[in-house]
Formats: sequence, structure tokens, C-alpha cells
Amino acid sequence: MPPDPTCDPVLAVSDLRVAFGGSDHPVQVVCGVDLALYAGQTLCVVGESGSGKSLTLQALLGMIPVLGGQMQVQQLSLGGRSLAQATQAQWRAVRGKHIAIVHQDPLATLNPYLRVGDQIAEVLVVHDRLSRKAAWQRAVAVLGDAGLADPDARARDYPHQLSGGQRQRVALAMALVAHPQVLLADEPTTALDATTQAHVLQWLRQIQQMHTTAVLWVSHDMAVVAHLADQVAVMYAGQMQEMASVHKLFAAPRHPYTASLLASRPNLQRRGQPLVVLPGAPPAADQWPSGCRFAPRCPLVLPQCRTQAPALQPLADDPTRSVRCFRPQAVAAHFGYPTDA
Repeated sequence: MPPDPTCDPVLAVSDLRVAFGGSDHPVQVVCGVDLALYAGQTLCVVGESGSGKSLTLQALLGMIPVLGGQMQVQQLSLGGRSLAQATQAQWRAVRGKHIAIVHQDPLATLNPYLRVGDQIAEVLVVHDRLSRKAAWQRAVAVLGDAGLADPDARARDYPHQLSGGQRQRVALAMALVAHPQVLLADEPTTALDATTQAHVLQWLRQIQQMHTTAVLWVSHDMAVVAHLADQVAVMYAGQMQEMASVHKLFAAPRHPYTASLLASRPNLQRRGQPLVVLPGAPPAADQWPSGCRFAPRCPLVLPQCRTQAPALQPLADDPTRSVRCFRPQAVAAHFGYPTDA
């Protein structure tokens, strides 16, 4: 669903920064992230491991201080409610009810000592003030909606009694049972087989359409991104490098990092040829380059790129997409994409 310019975003973030280490020499790992997410929209964040994607999600849950880090943000609003200066007590009232998260590994979410039905019901008891009986019935119902056979029996199971795919459905059910405005998804289908992944994505789409849930999805899988996303944000070295609609980004990326990620995908047209590999590795968080952070790996680098840091700004020929690059038109030409896409 494309953003509606007549509506306010359900989640708005401006100049989000996350640092770890002592107060004298903090190491900044997320640097000035801006995001806007609208009701019913799916925004996918892609990038290599260590780029700051998961930490961004933790920051949007107010978890950075809990994890021992420092968080600064100019604006952080959820459904019109400002959370930039929220206390942990205020965050606890919001998590699960208005914003929820599902992780890649459901065992990191589920309590091994509690039946899965009790864990889902607890969300409704705490946030919706339902009775234990009503909450249990609702938990069984949502497990059925998630595609689990015999949901009444599954609700009485412990996490270790379920398969990986069943546990991930339970984790999603727990995140969605209170109908949050925003779902944060940290690669929740990566470990699933293709059939289970398709079923989970289909159910998520149904939930979105029914409740206009906004989804912020972190992924390495560009095939999932192409299928699921409305908008895509490409992250590298703690910064957003490119933001565009999924159609425009796949049709003609304007940042060399985005183009390199797309070029590295398996392609049946190159059968028998080696996969394209992006040379080098992302810089460590305490060793950011002084200019463009992608310059050491960029095939289009100029002397200017090594000394000046480009800003993320709208393209002159297309204000709906933003790029952190001095040479966006050269990117299209170098990688063989149309320059007018």
C-alpha cells in the first residue's frame, strides 16, 4: 500500500541515533535514521549484517537503554503519541498493545516454561484487561487463524513440543493478537521452509488488510522484499543509503550499494556463471570512513567521495525517492539500468 499523503504516518522517526560504550567515547552504530510508516504499509529495511537494522528495531521499542546503549532521537511518534522522552513504564504500556515485534528465532521470544496459549493470553490480560478464560479462548482462536492444526491442543503445548514453523506462527500470533498499529519483523521467515514461509506471509497480508497494520520488516532476502514491500530502505554502516518504492528500487537503483545487492542475487539467466560478489566488507562501527561510508567498496568512487559525506536527499528528477550519493545517474548507467526509471 503506497503512503497516503493526506494522512499522518502511524510511526514517524527523525534523526534516530544509537551508541554503545562509555559516555566519554561512545561508538555510534545507528546514525541519523529517518523513517515514516503509514497504516497498512509495509516498509522493508535491507542491508548486510552489522548495518544497524536490528538495532533500529530495538530503538523503536525503547529497548536501547535496557541493552546498555544510548539512544537519541529528535522525533519518535506512534499513532500521534510522542515517545521521544518516554520512560520505561510508558514504553511497557505501549509494547505489545500499540507496537510489537517478532524475531527471527522464536525461541528468543517464547518462554520455555509456559504453555504457548498462556503466553498469548497474557498479552490480552495485561493490555486489554480480559479475563483469563476469555483471553485463553482468544489465544486458541488466533492460533487457528495462524494456520496451526488443532489449535486447542497446540495452545496447551510448550515451545519445545512444536516445530520451528509452528513456533514462528505462535510468535507471530502473540505479536498480532492485540492488533498493534505497528509490527516490527526482524527476519521472521528466514529459517522457514518455502511452503511455511508462503503461508506465514499470506496470513500476515490478511491481518494487514483486516486491521491496516503497518509493518516494518527487516530482511536479507530480496525475493521476500520484492513480494512483500511497498517501500524499501537500504541501510549500510548505520545509515540509510536509499529509500524508494519497491517497484522503482528494483527497476533502477540509484545507489551503488543497492545496485550491488541486487546484482548479487542468483539469476537463472547467468546459469553456470559464478555469483556476483560485492568486494570488501562493511567498516566496523568505530572505524567509519570520513567521507561516504561505502566509498572503500564503491566501483564509482571519486576523490570527493573519500573526503565529503553525502546527505540523504530527494532526487532532483524524482522527489519521491531519496539517495545518499553524489552520482545517482552514473549508478544507473554503470549497472545497466534505465536512467529514467
